[in-house]
Amino acid sequence: MKLALLSTQETESGATAVKFLVESLSFKDTSAAFIASQPDAERYFFNKARDGYESIGVNLDTYIDFESGFDETLMDRVLSKPIVHLSGGNTYRFLHSLKSRGLGEKMIKFAQSGGVFIGGVAE
Repeated sequence: MKLALLSTQETESGATAVKFLVESLSFKDTSAAFIASQPDAERYFFNKARDGYESIGVNLDTYIDFESGFDETLMDRVLSKPIVHLSGGNTYRFLHSLKSRGLGEKMIKFAQSGGVFIGGVAE
């Protein structure tokens, strides 16, 4: 399992750590998805993360949250990406939503099959 937990990727050292991880994995596909810990209607946190990933050559191109407009097909697309970014925020709310949708096994299979989770802490 590949898991990176950062305080932030917005600092130089945070961005360097993510870049090192991504480069060490030698993915042919450098796209990524973003799972919000709670709805982010303005995509504020998604856009900040997207800018950070873009600076290291990763295309963060898919957004989902477990509460607002959740779609199982979109979740399958999220888990087809080599990298999934887990946003910081309310951990209890995130885990509750994850469990209530029965997504635990899918997330485990993603990690076991070589997928990478990268997560940050709440701001």
